[in-house]
Amino acid sequence: MDFAAQIAKRWQRVSTPGVNSAAMPYSRHHDHLFPGYADHSFHARKYALLNEYEGCILEEVFSGSECRTSFGDCFAIHTVVPCHITRPEAGSLSRTLMQELRLIHGIGPRTAADLRMRGHTTISSLTRHPRFGRQATDLAALLASEDWDALGRHVGMRFPASHPLNLLFSLPCRTDDLLFFDIETMGLFSRPIVLFATGRIRGGRMHVTQYLLRDIAEEPAAIAMVLDEMADGTTALVTYNGRSFDLPYLRDRAAYYGMEFPGEPPHYDLLHPSRSRWRTEFPDCRLSTIEELALGIFRDDDLPGKYVPEYYAAYLRSRNPGPLVPIVDHNRQDVASLARLYERLLEGCGGSLPSEM
Repeated sequence: MDFAAQIAKRWQRVSTPGVNSAAMPYSRHHDHLFPGYADHSFHARKYALLNEYEGCILEEVFSGSECRTSFGDCFAIHTVVPCHITRPEAGSLSRTLMQELRLIHGIGPRTAADLRMRGHTTISSLTRHPRFGRQATDLAALLASEDWDALGRHVGMRFPASHPLNLLFSLPCRTDDLLFFDIETMGLFSRPIVLFATGRIRGGRMHVTQYLLRDIAEEPAAIAMVLDEMADGTTALVTYNGRSFDLPYLRDRAAYYGMEFPGEPPHYDLLHPSRSRWRTEFPDCRLSTIEELALGIFRDDDLPGKYVPEYYAAYLRSRNPGPLVPIVDHNRQDVASLARLYERLLEGCGGSLPSEM
């Protein structure tokens, strides 16, 4: 038995000794099978799904295809959703950077305001300044070279991750090179990832691919598919809290299976600019809160992420795909919302001219 199969066997064991939950009727009174969960409305929904999809096969419920990798096979669900976003033109990045005097060491908000009052409105205008001239000359040359990596590092030293300038560095990327990414896991630490979602925008539509584990043994194959998508040299990641959770978690799971993790592509985590923009207006900055209050997106019958382990465990025990349906729907909406949020955060940054789609 290979390593992935051993992991799968361990995760498919019945959690309550002596109870074969897959052979039992799906009664809502069996909450003792899932200790630690007290929300009976979600328990009721789980059992309703188990009854509704009794006798169904996963591949019949979800439209997808088989993916073959050197690490085994996995299952991919393909969905296309309307998604047309506009962005400032790529040239607005250079203009915005040129006007940001605080990129020069020694210039803070008060000094920048004083310099503007004296007619220094751009970095180029400071090249002959007795104090800041040398830095301004070097920075102007760097801007002329359009070395976005070096400029991004410079901005990172001068401003926090939440500063809007960081998100503007996504503008040189083509829209269809942006990879919107989200995962669903069986827990917070060192537990399998059971669903991976990637989304790309092409021709006014988002093409979403979700790698759904039919069995825990398929995790390395699904990881391999995702890593292949990220390995494209032009791809840039867009996530929500991906720097702290999704990407480190993916890296950890790849290492668990001894898989090589490629170099990280450019990564734009929307949590930081969202906090900067709305933390004083909204009660919190969870994606669901941002969706409702900033984007006007209201989810009907959404499954909170904390219930994913319970619902997926019910699927593993019964092989009934019913509990997977709200997990897949929740994950797909997360990815679709990322594109809307990305567009909203760019509004008013560096002008308002739409770029090519």
